[in-house]
Amino acid sequence: MPKRDPAYMQGQRDLIIQAALECMIEKGVPETTLRDVCQRAGVSMGALYVHFRDRDELILAACAVDADVYGFDPLPDTWAEFEAAVVQMFRHMRSPREMRRLRLALQFVAEMAVAETHPAGLEDHYRRRIAPFRELLAHLRVRGEVSLPLGLEVTTRALCGFLVGANYVMVSTYGSASTEGLDEMLAAMAQLAGRRSPS
Repeated sequence: MPKRDPAYMQGQRDLIIQAALECMIEKGVPETTLRDVCQRAGVSMGALYVHFRDRDELILAACAVDADVYGFDPLPDTWAEFEAAVVQMFRHMRSPREMRRLRLALQFVAEMAVAETHPAGLEDHYRRRIAPFRELLAHLRVRGEVSLPLGLEVTTRALCGFLVGANYVMVSTYGSASTEGLDEMLAAMAQLAGRRSPS
């Protein structure tokens, strides 16, 4: 049997990932079956297994689709621009569709918490997710906006963990990205990053 064209194979993989994401947003992680994904993508179960070893690997790939939401283009030159980007991101994440994506993320984390092993690529996914924050913090340090008293790597991981946690707290406490919740979050982030007061 001749090998499939690489562009075709990548297109099929992307189609399956997008179908999985849409199914999970609609139904939730526990209720989504591989058969649901195949039906939505219009592929056979065999085609799915050409691209993904198991359900967890597919879920991880679907969860990774939104990584560009966390990027900064262009990089903010000031802390105030970074704060504005964070507020915009949090407000965007409160749309009905994005709230269902948040549910998906929570369900995925819950499944990983009790899994005996993690899907292949989970660590790479985490590194890709935090890379934009590392680049941003390094840029702001060079510009004299932050001092990063804990160092670049520790601050990057701490800031990302803090943002994720703050998002979950705001959802459970306020139900939305409230002004009060955002102000508290931004003040804590400034402390964490060693925000230098403007002279």
